[in-house]
Amino acid sequence: MSGDVTRSAADRVTELERELQLARREVKWVCTDQEHLTEALQRVRRQRAKLRDQSESLATALAAELSAAYWREQKASHRRVRLRAADPEATLVREVESSPLFDAGWYLRQHQRTIIEHHLAPAVHYVRHANERRLDPSEGFSTDRYLLRHPEARDSGVPALVHALRNGLLEDGLVAPGSLGVEVSAED
Repeated sequence: MSGDVTRSAADRVTELERELQLARREVKWVCTDQEHLTEALQRVRRQRAKLRDQSESLATALAAELSAAYWREQKASHRRVRLRAADPEATLVREVESSPLFDAGWYLRQHQRTIIEHHLAPAVHYVRHANERRLDPSEGFSTDRYLLRHPEARDSGVPALVHALRNGLLEDGLVAPGSLGVEVSAED
């Protein structure tokens, strides 16, 4: 009986060794598959970053072209009508476009459907709809937060960003860190 137990134990050890070898092979296959998947994921991430860069470049170029088309139209319109006074919307558009807190490419990517559908320059869209729809001109400025802190800006007839620029109110904690070198206040 002792021989049977020894043989049974030896058989069990042999069986366990085979299972261990199989398990090691499976682990090796899984590790190899994981390496291949990791490499594929890295390729996809690189491709996604490249596509994001291309998208940003195209949005910036399209925003510039839409802006140029707006200004060409403004110039042609002024020639036809021979206006003496400055167009209030054009003045606001000019102020928005010249602000370091207006990122036309970013804005276009956020609101592309409406802007492209109506062939609007991003700054024109911002001037016309910013306060009503609480649209941010970039990641660096919150229209909603500004209008909450400055309710008088809502009915001023100018976008929140222009109101802030005209009234010197950019440094009250509404600008994202790094934008214009202004720090966000601790209470935010």
